[in-house]
Amino acid sequence: MVVCPVTLLPCIPTNCCASLLIPFSRWRGSVYKLVWRELLVFLCLYFSINLLYRHGLNEAQQRQFERIRAYFGSHGETIPMSFVLGFYVSLVVKRWWEQYRLLPWPDTLALFVSAAIPGVDERGRLMRRNIVRYAVLAYVITLNHVSVRVKKRFPSWQHMVDAGFMMECEKKIFELMDGKSPMSKYWMPLVWATNIINRARKEGLIQSDHVVQTMLQELSDIRRRLGSLIGYDTVCVPLVYTQVVTLSVYTYFIAQLMGRQFVETRHPDGTVTGDPDIFFPLFTSLQFCFYIGWLKVAEVLINPFGEDDDDIELNWLIDRHIKNIEVARHGLGEAPGSEDDYADVNPLCRGGRGQGLAGLAWAGALAAGRALLALAQGVLTALLPCLIPPPCMDAPPPRPDPPQQTASGERPWLRTVSSRRASPRREDSTTTPRRATLRGFGPG
Repeated sequence: MVVCPVTLLPCIPTNCCASLLIPFSRWRGSVYKLVWRELLVFLCLYFSINLLYRHGLNEAQQRQFERIRAYFGSHGETIPMSFVLGFYVSLVVKRWWEQYRLLPWPDTLALFVSAAIPGVDERGRLMRRNIVRYAVLAYVITLNHVSVRVKKRFPSWQHMVDAGFMMECEKKIFELMDGKSPMSKYWMPLVWATNIINRARKEGLIQSDHVVQTMLQELSDIRRRLGSLIGYDTVCVPLVYTQVVTLSVYTYFIAQLMGRQFVETRHPDGTVTGDPDIFFPLFTSLQFCFYIGWLKVAEVLINPFGEDDDDIELNWLIDRHIKNIEVARHGLGEAPGSEDDYADVNPLCRGGRGQGLAGLAWAGALAAGRALLALAQGVLTALLPCLIPPPCMDAPPPRPDPPQQTASGERPWLRTVSSRRASPRREDSTTTPRRATLRGFGPG
């Protein structure tokens, strides 16, 4: 089961006083988990010596114990614990962070591959898939060499085949190479990826030599990072440095088992002086937690790919990169839809192929103009039936004759119109239907 790394950032509120207490409420990856065993042993030895002084020694022996306690208390501070431990922890933390930054991510390579080999054809899809797969395979082989967790997950080449990182023919090549040399073969999948890129260029799937150079540089950077990880695993912090730091820390606190005891100092005049007897060494215990915790942090970070709580979770990273292989398998370079689908979208949504701010302003003006025209058309469509009556489809109702009518069938209110027509048509105006007389002057 893959466990996510220990992190507190998503669950710590920044505007609450309780945020100061949240880091101290966790057990996994905490200082309590690192030092509780050593602290328990230290307190047991301390109280054993204290009880022996209080109840197991006579007065003369107690005076001798007090002199020994003063000796250890004065000379124990001469151990340069803070100086040695500070340099050691700074070296280990710097080494830990550099190893994390060396872990390659296949995202950049996947972007280059999708841009260099576009299309949805089967051959291009297989080339994209295999290039990214070989990069992740080199990544897994390297981590299998430096990490205990990854080694337990992929103990043999067959496990990598079952996981989909390797094919049977490739497994046979690795087994053959293992018989010749036991060295790590993380670079072989990168060589195969390089051959695929060259083949794609020869077949015309990659259109530019500059694109080929960019992809080869990215593969070279992945190889450099993986080689540096193996170098860090091979060349460790000198053992003598670790021994000096560990001895200085533990020797200091062994001396404090005697030097921090609560005793009474008796003077010749009979007065008794000394620190108040609170029985429990509070500040000594805090100092023990700080320095031993500091040393434990260095022991954890000296191997960032181990099985401690704060070690880098490489199995989670591998699972994340597997998803990239699945994306590359189905194609990365084609945008959804066709070019016609982006005709009415502003230039920023077309991947920056527009005219910048001027293009955006022009597109906005056109969109506003279209909206105003549509609004005007809607208003006119709604008001036009109210301003102009609709055409009369049936015969109009009979109108009463006007009071002044000179002849049968003559209509004085159309006299102006009739005067504009020729005299033969005026003579026939009595026999012409009303609809024909009004043609050209009404909406119908």
